Amino acid sequence: MGMGLPPELMAAIGGASGAPAGPAGPPPGPDPSDQSGSDNLKSLQDAISAAQAYVDGEDDEIHKQTALQCIAKLQSILAEEQKGADDLLQGKPNPRALRRAASGPAQ
Repeated sequence: MGMGLPPELMAAIGGASGAPAGPAGPPPGPDPSDQSGSDNLKSLQDAISAAQAYVDGEDDEIHKQTALQCIAKLQSILAEEQKGADDLLQGKPNPRALRRAASGPAQ
């Protein structure tokens, strides 16, 4: 997936190579595999913002189009998550949310 995207964008969309984010490495924080639903949504929104910032500063049209495709897919995931949350608030069954709850915390 390394189509010439900058490391910041790759890290934001989950394709980080494990390289430090800066001279001191990534900032300390909670284990990403132990995120709550709202943390996951925040990460998704951050990835969309990072990809949009990349598009805004990129001159290569092919790279822009690739990043725009990524943004569209990330927005699709975000819309699904928000629809699922709305369904739960309305008392509608949400199989994905039920599977998440049954599986317990992420490991």
